[in-house]
Amino acid sequence: MQRKEILNEIENNPSILQEIDKKYLSDEEFMLSVLEMKPILAYRFIDDSLLSNKNFIEKALLIENNTNINNTNILDIVPKNIRNDLLNDKIFIFNLTKNSNRSILKYISEELKNDKKFFMNLMMELSPKSFIWASDTLRSDLELINYFFKDLVYPKRGICLFEFAKWYEYNFHFDFLDMKNLDLIRYFKYVTNRDYVFELICKNPELYLLLSPNFRKDEELIDVFVSGMIKKRDTFEMSSIYYFEYYDTLAEDIEKMKNLALDYGVNLEFN
Repeated sequence: MQRKEILNEIENNPSILQEIDKKYLSDEEFMLSVLEMKPILAYRFIDDSLLSNKNFIEKALLIENNTNINNTNILDIVPKNIRNDLLNDKIFIFNLTKNSNRSILKYISEELKNDKKFFMNLMMELSPKSFIWASDTLRSDLELINYFFKDLVYPKRGICLFEFAKWYEYNFHFDFLDMKNLDLIRYFKYVTNRDYVFELICKNPELYLLLSPNFRKDEELIDVFVSGMIKKRDTFEMSSIYYFEYYDTLAEDIEKMKNLALDYGVNLEFN
């Protein structure tokens, strides 16, 4: 049987791969076609030579990503030493990300996750959102943080910390209830630089509510939040903006904030 006939037959008779000439199982183009139709079948019969072929693996990963193949990843069957090399290969990872497979950034090596030049290049050339896959150390880097936010808020002229905080405070279209659903806000939990967070909270205390629980344990930030909300008490109702999703120590922290408010001579109620 010829290549085209085999591919036409596979849909109705997957077992045909056990009978065909073995040369097809090491044929890059043929096996990529099989992968698009029957990924599990392709992984079962693929020749070892293709599992060390960088070009084939890159194309296979793109097919998996673009066809929404679930629970399958060719990297799971690639030899460990080859897999490790690929996940530390800047060009390989950049090309995959460039061609719409950003999910590969979940799996890259720790070395690449800590490579500032690599991530700055991804952010500048492809998407600022690449930032969320960087290491904790890089997510504390103010240069990367500012670049991450600049195109999302001020595409033409960039952004500084003060401008970002001011944008939230004075934007006429600001709606706190809707704000929780914005991608921009969802990414706040990835910002790990305390000085940056402190700057934001000082300018707009409500942003405290949307940060990582790690920051909500910071005594100084709690004080900035409570004192800031006391100043805004005539325009904001605490019950309408106090939002913690799946936050186990909510009652404990509310009590702490109530006691802190009493130190300022104010009685705050939380619903």
